[in-house]
Amino acid sequence: MVKPANAIPDEIEAYLDLQSAEHGEICRHLVAEIRRCLPGATSRLYHGSPAWFIGENAVVGVSVKARAGVTLLFWNGQAFKSEALIPVGRFKAAERSFQTVGEVSAKLLRPLLRKAGEEIWDLAGSRRKRRA
Repeated sequence: MVKPANAIPDEIEAYLDLQSAEHGEICRHLVAEIRRCLPGATSRLYHGSPAWFIGENAVVGVSVKARAGVTLLFWNGQAFKSEALIPVGRFKAAERSFQTVGEVSAKLLRPLLRKAGEEIWDLAGSRRKRRA
């Protein structure tokens, strides 16, 4: 059977299926919101976790961490200036973690996901410039 073009890739479905029931439910809610707000984004596993790309650039990803629960990472999240996100690392990333599905709020997520699709950090371009 042929999967629809907008179907979740098999590798991401496999990742979701490997999670505990609670983490899997949180992941599936996050994935649904990402797909709703970023319908043109492509998705694949990136560094072992589901990520969505606009062009060559990763914009948002979902990962399960034993202690932190489910983390939603925005590659350009620090630029959003949102108190809902915690800065991560030395680049521009910021994240939000979820311990229960009840913490997943469409009202909170949708504006952040829309920004992720509009305010894209051109990491791919930066890498090319450094190599040149």
